[in-house]
Amino acid sequence: MNKLFRFSLVLFLIVALPAFHVSASGRKEKEEPAVQEEDINNVFAPEVEMNESDVSLPSDWDYQVEITMEGSRSEGRIGHLFFMGTEIGPWFDYIIINGTGLEYIPMQNIWDRSGYRKITRYSCYSIVTDMSLQHNYEITAEELGKGWYEAPADEKHSGTPSEWVRCKSGELYFWADPARLNEIAETMGIDRLDVPQMVPVKND
Repeated sequence: MNKLFRFSLVLFLIVALPAFHVSASGRKEKEEPAVQEEDINNVFAPEVEMNESDVSLPSDWDYQVEITMEGSRSEGRIGHLFFMGTEIGPWFDYIIINGTGLEYIPMQNIWDRSGYRKITRYSCYSIVTDMSLQHNYEITAEELGKGWYEAPADEKHSGTPSEWVRCKSGELYFWADPARLNEIAETMGIDRLDVPQMVPVKND
């Protein structure tokens, strides 16, 4: 009887253990999915340093980095973008200025690297600075007078002034005179991308 029991136990282990290993491996694969490309920006972006010297722009432009709570563990940086002295509001996911790309990162924590920030290889927008453009249409007199036009992401109208910039807001893509960027946001009803800070309310 003991021999039969031992034989049955050995047979059970031989059959059951491999099946258990396969099942456990399957669960592990589901619990630990590979890092997806769209997650890379979330992993690395908060660690990107921001310095004014890293951003080279034409003379009419100015890029400034505001340091908040400097020297503390909660030190943060906010990138501000100006054209001819006027600040460009937080309207655009990215702006491409003469080949230099700046993306807007909303502040989630006071120690974040937020605001307008140079596009890096970790950004989901890193490809846009090298995107080849099609020229299927001529810019019209109306578009020149208005100072901007909508176009698909890979389209630029022939005759577009060289100082115009490419920008994106949600599903909308524009070529625009930099002086008209804030006007575009007002005309198109574009919402601000920045996140208001929550100030604790003191109850009396």
